[in-house]
Amino acid sequence: MAYNKKTWLDNDLITDTALNNIENGIDNLDNKVGLMNEDINAVHNNINTINRNLDSINNNISVINNNMNTTNNKINTINNNIGSI
Repeated sequence: MAYNKKTWLDNDLITDTALNNIENGIDNLDNKVGLMNEDINAVHNNINTINRNLDSINNNISVINNNMNTTNNKINTINNNIGSI
């Protein structure tokens, strides 16, 4: 049941219907907050997964960079050897 805001006036009678309307509104908000917390946790988990993937990519880039440096050093050595012939 949707919450219907009531504007209370002086001397209004507090009825079970009015109180239940407030309770239903609070319950609805509580459920929405629970769902939002689940969504926030899912986003947090996705961010953690992305960070782990980025760490892995950075490690792979470092390995590739080291391999390229090693290859360049070997090429330079070969060029130097060729130059001394």
